[in-house]
Amino acid sequence: YFQPDEAQPQCLPCPDDMTTQHTGAYNETMCSAMCNPGQFSSTGLNPCQLCPLHSYQPFVSAAACLPCPGGRRTLTTGATHATYCLDVCVAGTYSETGLVPCVSCPVGSYQPYDGATECFLCQDNMTTDTEQATNVSECFVWDACFSRNISCLNGGQCLVKNNLATCLCVSGFSGVSCEINVPDCFISACQNNGTCIDGINSFTCVCWPGFTGSKCEVNIDECLSSLCSNGSSCLDLVNSYKCYCPSDYTGIHCETRVQQLCNENICVHGTCEERNSIVSCVCNQGFAGSTCNITYDLCSSHPCVHAGTCVSTSGQFECHCLPGFTGNLCDLVLDPCGNSNCSRISTCIPALNNQTGYLCKCPAGWSGYFCEQEITADFDLVFNLDSPDGQYVVLPPEFVPSLLNFSVCAWLRPQSLSAFATIVAFTLPLSTLTFPGNDSYVYGKRQNNP
Repeated sequence: YFQPDEAQPQCLPCPDDMTTQHTGAYNETMCSAMCNPGQFSSTGLNPCQLCPLHSYQPFVSAAACLPCPGGRRTLTTGATHATYCLDVCVAGTYSETGLVPCVSCPVGSYQPYDGATECFLCQDNMTTDTEQATNVSECFVWDACFSRNISCLNGGQCLVKNNLATCLCVSGFSGVSCEINVPDCFISACQNNGTCIDGINSFTCVCWPGFTGSKCEVNIDECLSSLCSNGSSCLDLVNSYKCYCPSDYTGIHCETRVQQLCNENICVHGTCEERNSIVSCVCNQGFAGSTCNITYDLCSSHPCVHAGTCVSTSGQFECHCLPGFTGNLCDLVLDPCGNSNCSRISTCIPALNNQTGYLCKCPAGWSGYFCEQEITADFDLVFNLDSPDGQYVVLPPEFVPSLLNFSVCAWLRPQSLSAFATIVAFTLPLSTLTFPGNDSYVYGKRQNNP
């Protein structure tokens, strides 16, 4: 309570949950909040502290907390009642908090202390006789696999770890005693709709007819053992095959010959063909007609070119070619220079109007039919040329040696007996030398020509 005024009949109360530390308070500010249950202070007023572990306080404005009776403990600070004081787990037991409710240490473990949150395990291959062991001396050597009569199936091996006996299974098995065969079949394990049969760490595929292989992945080629005959072709199918017959056979295996519409005598000079039950004759060369019985002249179409002569014999023809041509139709022109005797320094030129002849064009200083003769001060000029325009320049003047005297001997064979010509004309740079007259011989008789 407090009273700020004089001569008042009574004091004023502090606000709820508040009080004064001493009597005679004269101001509301002297009112302080009281400590709640589970709290304390030296005055019982703010500032307050929570009751420490293993103590409690059920009242307000307490100056101290009460200890838990009988050695009990609290889980947290600020306990407000004695019921929060719990019994401690005794040796040989444990809990998550170390307080009740407690669990006995299992076989193979021990706990020598009160208030434990776990138990200590015995060493490997050691255990205890009972639960709730309190000392390590209670652990003794023990074969868990033998004592518990553990039976590991299907080749499994019993192992002891942390005093627990377990089975180590071989590949393909699982379970506590390795009694479960692990499924080895999986989706698409067997191809082509084969059936998967589970085995021990393996599987077997049962294949549909027409397939083989460990996974039914191989399509059996039935054509390898097919009965297709008479030149037919085989198409492999699934667990079967199909024969494709030639036109003159039929049947599943092409074993039946189709009735022949062609016969050996229907086409006289030709071959009989049958298509869609229609018979026709393909005639040999030189024959025509529906039965190839008409002979015609193969030379009537003039197949030989370059004036070649066509000769028709026994339904065939041959072309006899003129010199300079070859080929089945005389359509190939021979190269007369291909096998010429012109010297290597000369140039071969095909002769005019003569496909089989050739001329050797000599370089400066050389003469002869084959340009094999070198020109000197005394030389023969040999030529054999057809002159298309009535004259022919034998050698350019600049290549003729300087001559003081020379004689000319020539044979002239004109196409007309009444024709005459100047045999030789020789021209020098500054003057022209011609013969005043020519002696010519016609059929061995001397002719005097003007």
